[in-house]
Amino acid sequence: MTTLFAVRTDSGEPRRFKLPYYVERIAPIDSDALVVGTAATFALHFLRIAPSSTSPIRGRFTLANPSKPEYEDDGYFYRSIGPDRGLLAIPGSGYGRSDSTHWVIGSTNVVFVNSSPRGLRKIGSLAFTSGTAEQDSLEVQSGWFDDWYGNARGIFVGDRIFALIGYELIEARIVDGRISEQRRINFMPRLDQRGWH
Repeated sequence: MTTLFAVRTDSGEPRRFKLPYYVERIAPIDSDALVVGTAATFALHFLRIAPSSTSPIRGRFTLANPSKPEYEDDGYFYRSIGPDRGLLAIPGSGYGRSDSTHWVIGSTNVVFVNSSPRGLRKIGSLAFTSGTAEQDSLEVQSGWFDDWYGNARGIFVGDRIFALIGYELIEARIVDGRISEQRRINFMPRLDQRGWH
C-alpha cells in the first residue's frame, strides 16, 4: 500500500490517495497528473488524477505482463488532442506470458490508450510482424536498440500516429474509436556471409 499526496501549486489543499501498488513515475498529462505504479503481480497500473477536482480520479488502466522497458521513466509518449483529452502510447510485450520471456525479448507492440474526462480506455495496439524480432542478432538487440525502450516506441507527428517496433515503422489512424493500421515498412538490413548490409 502506498500513500500519495497531490496538490496544485497554484491553489488547493493537498489530496491523499491510498494506492495498492508502488508508485514508479508521476508525469504531467494535460492539466492533470499521470501516476504509474507496479504491484506484486508485475502488472503496470496507470492512474489519472486531478488534485483540485471534486472527483479527483479521472481514470484507471492496467497493463498485464509488461516488458522491462515499460518501467523506464521515458517509455511512455503522450499527445494532447483537446481539452483534457489525449492519446497515450505504451510499449508492451504482447505475449500475454506470465514468465520472464518478455523481459528478455523486449517490447513487441505499442498499446494506445485514449485519455478523456470519461477515463482511460485502451483503443488498440500495433504489433511487429511475427518472426521479425527473432531474425535480428543478440548483439543488435542488446545494443543501441535499448535506448528505444526495448525496441518500441510510439511517435506522434502532427495528426499522424506511428509505432516504431524494432526495424518496423507502422502508421495508423483512429477509425471509429479504434487504432487502425494503414501501412508499414520493414527496414531491417539483410544478413549474408559478408555480414549486415
